[in-house]
Amino acid sequence: MIRSAGRFKPSVIGGYERGERSISLSRFCELARFYGVPPDRLLAEVMAELAPESRGEVVIDVNKLTLVLGDEGRTVAEFVHRVKMQRGDYLTDVITLRSGDLEALSLAMGESPSSLLRKLRPAVRQEVAPEQ
Repeated sequence: MIRSAGRFKPSVIGGYERGERSISLSRFCELARFYGVPPDRLLAEVMAELAPESRGEVVIDVNKLTLVLGDEGRTVAEFVHRVKMQRGDYLTDVITLRSGDLEALSLAMGESPSSLLRKLRPAVRQEVAPEQ
């Protein structure tokens, strides 16, 4: 408690560890920094344990996006186009959707990452396993 100047009491930390207490995102970030761990890295590790199917990368063949049918296909194509523009990948026929991209897209589409990956399968060139 002395190192944290009273900010983090041992009983509270224990409650977080046992899952008896919830923690706000800002407090989580503060605690991670206190322990010298980047908060985003720690969250990535937690997400890899909770939802490993959404933490890998997927290489999409842009020319095959038309095989993803319906509104989902249009939504995915628009998302891929925006990602390509942000990355400056104007001339490539493939794009790697990173784990954060998959999370954002599945959230926008209102479905689980595993369901999204099934729908993307016709356009997937390869799936890269999540890092362990």
